[in-house]
Amino acid sequence: MSQKTTAVLIAALAAAGLLLSACSSGGTESGGAADSENAGDATVAEQTDESDAGAGAGGTDSGDADSGNEGRAFDSTDDAVITAIESALADKNAKAHWDGSRLVVALDGSVDDPTAPLWCTAAEGIISDSEQATLVYSDGDIPCEDR
Repeated sequence: MSQKTTAVLIAALAAAGLLLSACSSGGTESGGAADSENAGDATVAEQTDESDAGAGAGGTDSGDADSGNEGRAFDSTDDAVITAIESALADKNAKAHWDGSRLVVALDGSVDDPTAPLWCTAAEGIISDSEQATLVYSDGDIPCEDR
């Protein structure tokens, strides 16, 4: 594997991890003096979030696309997984969608490229063990569980 491919893979996995952790943190992490000045604001925000959740308002949604999955990295939602994969593999023009419990990721390139199955690592890193991923290229598919 070339150094460029290795660097791209590391960057893609790091981007996916950072994106998922940022999406799942909800902005509740503390970080120094600036946060202590805004501690009252954080308490108000938490109380507002709790009351909104009970009322079913404020951006909460009980649909499958927004419900977390405990087996996934960071308990990510379906939409968060798609966003992370498409961002991490943007240089491959990735477009992802769910087909039941299978994450389908369409990419530029060819199944004949020696590095084609490499991107399964990024997909399998954020889905649960009960889910599968398939990479789709213009000349064929790679079911990640078969590689």
